[in-house]
Amino acid sequence: ARKRGIPMIESWAVPFLFTWWFNSNSVDYEETYGLDTKKFSYSELLNLKKEINLATYQALLPKVFTMPGVREKYDREPGAFEEMMAGNIGARSFTPFVRITADFLSVDVIFSGILDIKPKNLAPNLKGFDYINMEVQEANLISNTI
Repeated sequence: ARKRGIPMIESWAVPFLFTWWFNSNSVDYEETYGLDTKKFSYSELLNLKKEINLATYQALLPKVFTMPGVREKYDREPGAFEEMMAGNIGARSFTPFVRITADFLSVDVIFSGILDIKPKNLAPNLKGFDYINMEVQEANLISNTI
């Protein structure tokens, strides 16, 4: 997508409703998540060994947990974060947020991506809605650490 100038939109199904865009005006995906994957082709990425996939997973997940309030919501079950990071259990989602996130992504694609009447939220800057606490949150994901 980057090589062809195709923008990418992303979100995570966590109790923090957001979308952010990766395009020529944002930092790139690899920089945001601290990944060293630019050297791989798409087909190479599809066929990565399990160990490399786990390492990538372990790079992505901590960033998700730096989103405002997300780790606290997952840590209500002691040890869940550590078990996910070790690869012993899969990433947990809050099922209702999967649907809400899908809806939000489609709305953002239409109004930000196609019609261009809503500004794009560019990575690494997050601006989203904490659904549990009913408040808007902002953060820069690159500067956030666990």
